[in-house]
Amino acid sequence: MKYFFGFLATVAAIVVVILLTINLFKNLDEPTADSSVVSAYDLKSDGANDSVARYIVSGAIGAEENYREIRITVSKSARTVEVVRGYSGAVEKTATLPNTLDAYRAFIGSLEAADFDATQPTDNQPRYTCVTGNRFYYQLQVGSEKKIDTWSTTCGVGQGSFAGSVEGTRTLFQNQIPNYNEFVSGVNLGLR
Repeated sequence: MKYFFGFLATVAAIVVVILLTINLFKNLDEPTADSSVVSAYDLKSDGANDSVARYIVSGAIGAEENYREIRITVSKSARTVEVVRGYSGAVEKTATLPNTLDAYRAFIGSLEAADFDATQPTDNQPRYTCVTGNRFYYQLQVGSEKKIDTWSTTCGVGQGSFAGSVEGTRTLFQNQIPNYNEFVSGVNLGLR
């Protein structure tokens, strides 16, 4: 009888080991969320309706007279595009269009779908990381507080603190300005 209970205990131990092994391999096959990517701000929050979203493309580092930036700023009441000349930020060209709250809510919802609020850790600074390429800045401000302030570059995949869709975000902002391509025609950002 004592051998029978020993045999049952051995079989039970083997079953437990097999079940634990199966569970371990099952968990290895499941995708896990990247814990280094986090959300900086909830774009669905009520405060997002009173926010200002901004997208900036900075040209390659060069001479003062050749350096350019393009800024697109969108709020519930206006959409503005600016061409900035030099490092001092002198506005060379600007256009402002009206906006509505419904249009802004659709825009913010689309930004959320493009993971505009997703960030990743970085030790680099954009101006010193990508000197021959372009830098992109992604900002959301509510009142006087910046809720999102991230960046990426053309110098390397995943470089910068922005972890969202670079292409999707660019397209969403540019689509806020009818005739965007005509407006920025002739602006040399040194895109690479």
